Amino acid sequence: MAIYKLGEIGKFRGGFSSLNKENYDSGADFINYMDVFKNYYLNDKNELRLYNATNKEIEKFGVSYGDAIFTASSETKDEIAFSTIYLSNKVNIVNGFCKIYKYDKNLLMPKYAAYLFRSKEFRKQAIKFTTGYTRFNISIASLNKIEINIPSLKTQSAILNIFEPLEVLLENVRNVKNKLNKFQNSLFELLKNVLNNIKIDFEITTGKWNNDVIIQNGKYNFYSCSKDVKKSNKNSYNGKYIILSGNGTFYCWWYEGIFDLYQRNYAIVPKKMFFTTFWSIENKLDVIRKSSQSGSVIKYIKLNDIKVIEVLNADMENELELIYKLINMSSFLKEKISILIKKFLIYL
Repeated sequence: MAIYKLGEIGKFRGGFSSLNKENYDSGADFINYMDVFKNYYLNDKNELRLYNATNKEIEKFGVSYGDAIFTASSETKDEIAFSTIYLSNKVNIVNGFCKIYKYDKNLLMPKYAAYLFRSKEFRKQAIKFTTGYTRFNISIASLNKIEINIPSLKTQSAILNIFEPLEVLLENVRNVKNKLNKFQNSLFELLKNVLNNIKIDFEITTGKWNNDVIIQNGKYNFYSCSKDVKKSNKNSYNGKYIILSGNGTFYCWWYEGIFDLYQRNYAIVPKKMFFTTFWSIENKLDVIRKSSQSGSVIKYIKLNDIKVIEVLNADMENELELIYKLINMSSFLKEKISILIKKFLIYL
């Protein structure tokens, strides 16, 4: 095993900042900030947005198979310098809030790098080099100083044999969840024009917290306007609720337990037909999202907008309960497998 600084085995450069909104949705794969933040690696299975970049822009701001990409800016110090490894040969371009890293792949296997760059020791160093107050950044000069222990290629391969079964399991769980979601969406599309809507009474309350109550190791779920459920120690709610984000992309969850809400989110308790109501609201939100994408922008959902939502009377409450419990179970498994992977990262 040998110790290297990142600057000794590779070179960093910035991503592409001069984006033109007219150039989206055709051309090369566009690797945005969240693509990097959420994924250990990106491959052909990831559906990326497209951007019509010039050949010169692609040459300067694109990545090759095995290259690393790091987030260079964040609202919180603990989320700086998250990485992904690009495991595809598609033409691409990287966003300007990230740094591209081309390293010696004769020393470091790309798949191993995906885990090494997310290890506890690596994250600790990255956070140490972070600067800022209200927004945090890490420079190329600081990234170059981060030290990594690189074992032999044989050892790297042996370690990957531990992670890869977990990866396969994680992918299978994702597929199950995606198919269940597709099934319930298709079911709604089939029935919405042949069944009657009925009015259901709701009890609705709104959250009262800002996002500054979010903490990484909080005890309870915290629902902001982000798709990902966060954690906090706030616990205003305890029971079975439908949860709706009131702005942004309008996400919807159901949850049974202790949790809390961002101030623009709603906690909804229908008087009856809980899962049928959730199903109807979720699909209503899908219509709103599609309307926003086509130009009819809806920025907020107000209390009165929720009160007038009608429920599709499908007489399938028990079946929908089973579907949504399976979806939640797959989310739970996905979370626990991800935690298990992170536990093993301690040893890198």
